[in-house]
Amino acid sequence: MLVITYYFDVAGFLRIAKIEGKLREGRRVRMKRMKMRRHVLKAGCALLIWLAAAGAFAAEKFIVFDFETQDFSPTQAQTMAELLRLELSKQPGATIVQAPQDGCKDESCIAKLLESVDCVVVGKVVVLGDETILIARAHRKDGVTPYQVPMAGVEEFLRVAPRLATALATNSSYEQQVTVASVSQEEQFAQRMIQGNYMWGLSLGFIVPMGDSFLGTDLLNSLIMQFRYEAVRWALDFDLGGFWTSQAEEGHSSAGWIFGIGASYFFNKADISPFVRGTFGIGGVTGTEEIYNEETGQNEEEEYDPWAPMFGVYAGVELFRVHKAHLITSIGYQVIAHPFDGRGAHGAAFDVSIVF
Repeated sequence: MLVITYYFDVAGFLRIAKIEGKLREGRRVRMKRMKMRRHVLKAGCALLIWLAAAGAFAAEKFIVFDFETQDFSPTQAQTMAELLRLELSKQPGATIVQAPQDGCKDESCIAKLLESVDCVVVGKVVVLGDETILIARAHRKDGVTPYQVPMAGVEEFLRVAPRLATALATNSSYEQQVTVASVSQEEQFAQRMIQGNYMWGLSLGFIVPMGDSFLGTDLLNSLIMQFRYEAVRWALDFDLGGFWTSQAEEGHSSAGWIFGIGASYFFNKADISPFVRGTFGIGGVTGTEEIYNEETGQNEEEEYDPWAPMFGVYAGVELFRVHKAHLITSIGYQVIAHPFDGRGAHGAAFDVSIVF
């Protein structure tokens, strides 16, 4: 009986193990099915996204005729049309087709062209006062979309062309593309800087004399007025100002003036632009120093009033370049090339400027 009972117990364990094996196999099959369903779902979503993108940017063929002119240079108008073709060619799914040689732009010719292309663009550049206006029409099989694009000058078309091309490619109005969100930092910068910008402002800072220079003073304050011309990558400024210190308790004082010309190079075209700068001009130093006279046994006051060539090198950052007010901070080294009894007039310079 004991042997028989043990046999039946083993048989029971075998049945249980068999059942558990079937359960594990069932779980594996279900897991495989779930993974397959997830893969199918992901593939379906990707297909839907691809179809939506393909629908949004369906391949279209464009013909852009050279623009007509009224009180405007035909050569510049032709260049503007070429720029628009270039920007259109960058749009997803857009293909540029060469305009027919006969230049026919009447309704019947355009209707015939629309049998082989999706859009035909014709336009005219006119001058109204100080403003240049591009009046264009985009002909499609389902109708005509008018566009009126004002510009301050032909140079501004470099900024206008990408948004006009987007409007044509998406069959939307130009006004929809001209929003605060659509005007990138680069476009704001180009709009303000393409023709340069005249500015003026003030610079506050200090000079730390090196090697007992500037008659042994420890710190010089500086105030400089700047007249500045700033373009895309360069800036040119005229500096006029002075520096001073008072250390009567140490028996010496120093002050001076500088007049110089500076040139800056910007490393990028953005609202925050690092730069390097060099200056050259003339500078003068006036000061007094008490010197002990061994013969008389008294301190005697010696005066200095020289002027000499001045130069400096700087590195810094300019902030808010696309705004009316710019904040400039820099650090560098400034030298007034006068010996001053072998001590010279040179030191590290730090300044912060605001220009308008």
